[in-house]
Amino acid sequence: MSYRFGHVALFVTDLQAAEAFYQETFGMEVLFREAEGDDGYWYTLPPGKGWEDAEGAGVETGMVALQRDELNLPIFRGKPKFGTVLEIGIAVPTEEIEAISSGLPESATRLPPLGQHHGPGPHIEAELVGGSCDD
Repeated sequence: MSYRFGHVALFVTDLQAAEAFYQETFGMEVLFREAEGDDGYWYTLPPGKGWEDAEGAGVETGMVALQRDELNLPIFRGKPKFGTVLEIGIAVPTEEIEAISSGLPESATRLPPLGQHHGPGPHIEAELVGGSCDD
């Protein structure tokens, strides 16, 4: 069984400024940008569309996925709270996703519709118990 660290997601108060900071400071590249739909799912903006394009279409970008080498850094618009983690991604082999998913409580698991998830392949989204490193 081969697991690897996938990502840590952060909240930032100014998403566009944070994107520029990570690009300029660490040489990270934008993988994609997403906006949350009214249905609670995240939708990826078309490749090549920037901030002005999204704003012009009335879309509020809520997440930017950045990458450099093997480091993936999703940043989300929001107010960070001390001692909390938004999301941690652990990459596992595709063939293990079903077994892992079956071990999670049904209420904690949300499988995005095919073609509407972000990342390089199939994945599970699950709420963490507690949601805070203080718990």
